[in-house]
Amino acid sequence: MPWKLAINGLLPYLNWLICILIASDNIISSATGIQQGDPLGPLLFAMAIDGVARSIASPFNICYLDDATLGGSIEAVAADLFRVIPSLSLLGLEINSSKSEIINLNYSADDFESAIRDIRLILEDIKITPKEELHILGSPVFPMAIRECLDTKHVILTRMTEKLRQIDTHAALFLLKNCFSLPSFLYTFRSAPCYLEQDFLNEIDITVKRFAELICNVNFDDTGWRQAMLPLSFGGLDLRSAVDLAFPVYLSSLSSSHELIDEILGGSPQCFSGSSFEPACSVWIQELLSLPH
Repeated sequence: MPWKLAINGLLPYLNWLICILIASDNIISSATGIQQGDPLGPLLFAMAIDGVARSIASPFNICYLDDATLGGSIEAVAADLFRVIPSLSLLGLEINSSKSEIINLNYSADDFESAIRDIRLILEDIKITPKEELHILGSPVFPMAIRECLDTKHVILTRMTEKLRQIDTHAALFLLKNCFSLPSFLYTFRSAPCYLEQDFLNEIDITVKRFAELICNVNFDDTGWRQAMLPLSFGGLDLRSAVDLAFPVYLSSLSSSHELIDEILGGSPQCFSGSSFEPACSVWIQELLSLPH
């Protein structure tokens, strides 16, 4: 009898599976390309385009899978494009000109207009991106682009946290702490000198505090909020401060990646030329010296 009951209990699931199998009579076989989500996909793609990437002669050549950044004179970049586009075509790939960007770093206005005309003979839909909007792999390249990047993330933070009030308090606090507050800014903090925008970092902290108060239904005074920003192991809520983290995470990231950057840029001793590495180190030393002994 128990076996019969068990079999009867499984019948609805068996019928459901049979229906699915019968309905799936049109099988779509994989004919070309890499399966979506295949963990070997990025490796195989990188192997396929490795020869093309290495053939680029521009002095600045950074490729991350299907995202490439070329830098140099207009003649050097145009020559590379003329050579690379047919090579990619042989692999079944093409450059999406509507998603491509050109940035003027030091050309005069007249020379840049001429350069645009030359490049658009190759990539007709390429768009012009000003320096203050230049991002590579989602990170602002120049300090003037940092505030806009942080502002975009701040708007998303505000929009998402407003919706957290509609769900369970514990789940809302978990999502605020682990997803929508500092974790959503951490990549930008590590890859750009966001510590230069102290006022805006303070606005981020105020926003996180305001929504933490709404979720927890409490008002944090200064002492309470300082405790809430402590790790869980120290009795806090682990709601970390953007003002406190932006500088050390950037400096540690830049320091730890120094050798890799040097290798990527061809071992040039000027790999940090024009960067904020040395100024950041100076600020860090000054802050250490200002601490009470």
